Amino acid sequence: REDDIARYGERATALGIRQAVHFLGPKPVSALADLLREADVLVSPRLKGLNTPMKIYSYLDSGTAVLATRLRTHTQVLDDHTAYLVEPEPLALGTGLATLLRDDSLRQGLAARAKDRAQREFTPEAARRKLEAFYAMVEARSAGADAGA
Repeated sequence: REDDIARYGERATALGIRQAVHFLGPKPVSALADLLREADVLVSPRLKGLNTPMKIYSYLDSGTAVLATRLRTHTQVLDDHTAYLVEPEPLALGTGLATLLRDDSLRQGLAARAKDRAQREFTPEAARRKLEAFYAMVEARSAGADAGA
């Protein structure tokens, strides 16, 4: 929302970081992949919740390092090999962001492992393989139950 962008822009100015922060506002989905790749770090600062935010899958596939809170909402998909996970507290988020911005090697490693996981586990092909494996397991159990009857 425009009022949020203005408010956060004023806050960034007051903190002396306005030139380093970009508040882009809503963008079409078709532009998101390029924008995610341009970022230095992608942040998911959730404080509560159980469901994984859909943006996490795009973040994983972006080739950009992810900073997220160490909550079930994130750890269902992310781990310490694919994201920089911190406690859901402002100081921890700030420290995590500073750590990532100072360490190119850490950012690059997390981003590469995250992209690899996205390609292996969260594509339509991966979903098809998982579904076929599930059906095969159900079929095997059913056949075993029929044989024991």
